[in-house]
Amino acid sequence: MYVSAESTWTQAGAGGPGNGAIIASASLMNVTVIVKTLTTVSGVPVVSLDALMGDNQNVNLNPNTDTSWAAGAITTGLTVPTVAGTAASATIVGVWRGLAPRVTWGTPGGSFTVQIAARDIN
Repeated sequence: MYVSAESTWTQAGAGGPGNGAIIASASLMNVTVIVKTLTTVSGVPVVSLDALMGDNQNVNLNPNTDTSWAAGAITTGLTVPTVAGTAASATIVGVWRGLAPRVTWGTPGGSFTVQIAARDIN
């Protein structure tokens, strides 16, 4: 099964449950990150991923409230395109419990979407 999420960014910040995060029923494998520029972007935003380090074997662990997120743990290597309507993508090999987008953006200008998708393996 594949899981995905998409969020729109107009300033720096971090995604989470309900805002671009994906949570695995077991574990996520090999994530694809797609960035699409909606309006002309300035200020050189950087997209990374927070990784959830929760223990899926604990039946008492609610994956949507686990606070074991490692901020900015995964570098995507993506350069956000500056021209509206253009896109960039990257595939990152690995296994995680959950992923959420994080945007660092010194001087925000414009908007773009970040879509993340991965295979949920049991």
